[in-house]
Amino acid sequence: MSDTPTNGQRDRLGIKGMTHEPGSHLWVSLHDGSRIDVYDTQGMDGLARLRETLTPQPTAMDIAVAQEERRLARAADQAAIESQLTVGSRTLLDLPYGPPPDQLVPPFLTPEGATVLYAPGGTGKGWVSVHFALELVRKGIRVMVLDFEHHESEWGNRARMLGATDDELAMVAYRAPFGDDWTQRKGALDEIADLLRADCDDLGIGYVVIDSYTAATSTGDTMGGAAGAQEFYAGLRVIGRPSLVIAHVAGASGRFPDKPFGSVHVHNFARETWAVEKTDEGQVEPVFDPETWRLQPNVMTLELRNKKRNGGPQPRPQFVSFSFYFDGHVEVGVVQPKPKSQADLIHDLLEQAGRPMTVEAIVKALKSETDTKLVAGSVRKILARNLDRFMKDETSLPSTWTTR
Repeated sequence: MSDTPTNGQRDRLGIKGMTHEPGSHLWVSLHDGSRIDVYDTQGMDGLARLRETLTPQPTAMDIAVAQEERRLARAADQAAIESQLTVGSRTLLDLPYGPPPDQLVPPFLTPEGATVLYAPGGTGKGWVSVHFALELVRKGIRVMVLDFEHHESEWGNRARMLGATDDELAMVAYRAPFGDDWTQRKGALDEIADLLRADCDDLGIGYVVIDSYTAATSTGDTMGGAAGAQEFYAGLRVIGRPSLVIAHVAGASGRFPDKPFGSVHVHNFARETWAVEKTDEGQVEPVFDPETWRLQPNVMTLELRNKKRNGGPQPRPQFVSFSFYFDGHVEVGVVQPKPKSQADLIHDLLEQAGRPMTVEAIVKALKSETDTKLVAGSVRKILARNLDRFMKDETSLPSTWTTR
């Protein structure tokens, strides 16, 4: 050994004397009369004691200096990282431009950001969502269903009833964040978005369907408030895929409300929104006939009205019908009706009302029932130009109009 203990260090170790035989032994004589060869296995404890004594122990000042040096090193590392960060340097010249990209399922699903599909419970938006998912798969796009409501039998049954093949079913990943097979950390969409992003990356997912907005939001403000909307859409940005968001509306919201939950926040963050309602004429009750039962489905027809589209012109109302046959299969039909003239819309409105209406009442009903925005002066001109279809009653004040 190169280190020689001082007299004080020897006393603390109980060492009486030391004898060094170069290359072979280091004998340590202890006060109790014993000798230890520190190069021998039995003498290892003695060697450790000797080394511990000879090693200077750090003082409080030494420890404080070392801690400060480590802190400064971490700060320098962080500064080096932050020096590479930027707030951006682009100008308008660098931004993308041109016509909006094509819809993924025309005219319903935008390839950018979120499409919100909303309606009261039991309307049929779940059927529409499964249909859209299968249409995406048939275009070669892998889909992930995020079922926060844990309605696995609904998704499984509906996809099969709509005719999905095994290969198509295998292209739709199903994740239930509150289900039994989800053993990762649980939480609202923004709390598990990093897990979902990694899962989507691994599987090559190109589109996400979320069922539903309320169940995927953790704050108490789940009916479309600012906090809930910011949290939800922050999670979508982390996942980084276009998405279809299923949302509910209160039963007292009326037909085709302009915004989900009446919320400007949910509406504004979305790229596209669609309100869904059943059409009265679309409900056809079948009459069972053993000879023709396959040809007599129970038909559910839904009207979808676009309430917002950030890219391109706003589409006209669309109609999607689901024909339920007795053998369990379901057929889907999508119809884009020919546009009606404004005179036709007013005529249909008065026929459905079954009573005379003032011009002001017609204006209000056109907006709420057909999304047609006309001022009173325009309605008066249309009525006056079509006196073969409309009749004015000037005996009442204000005057009213009916159909002939």
